[in-house]
Amino acid sequence: QSVVSLVQPTTKHLDVDLDWQSPAEDAIVSGNAEDLEQLLINLVLNAVEAASRLPACDAGTPPSATGARSPTKSPNRPRVEIRIRRDGDRVLLDVEDSGRGPPVELQSTLFDAFSSDKPEGTGLGLSVARQIAVDHQGDLRWDRYDETTRFTLDLPGMNEER
Repeated sequence: QSVVSLVQPTTKHLDVDLDWQSPAEDAIVSGNAEDLEQLLINLVLNAVEAASRLPACDAGTPPSATGARSPTKSPNRPRVEIRIRRDGDRVLLDVEDSGRGPPVELQSTLFDAFSSDKPEGTGLGLSVARQIAVDHQGDLRWDRYDETTRFTLDLPGMNEER
């Protein structure tokens, strides 16, 4: 929730819809709060910037071969969705955006330091984010589906009982 509050001014400035839903069940992880917050800020801001690169009329999920649109996504608005879910003893955080996705030439080096297609980008954000995930016995991966780019942070979950 604190990361969502921190990035909301940027989403408003870039005219990107931000959809955040709290998890239905507890999703507790153990780790360095500042590092994990940095990781989440990097992921969400990257998604907001990617979504904002499309003109509003081009953003969103285009019609499928049958002409149907995904009912959960606005067809005309740049959008970022954040979801947290449990998968057994793992906590998964998905950050999805309606942007075009990473260019083909960067896809294999996306998590490498200095890999970026942003004019002012340093290419360190995703590299640092993945290292933080690994330092917390987790993983950070990405995929592209349905005209959506999704980054998934996978961390070991904790039970509330200690």
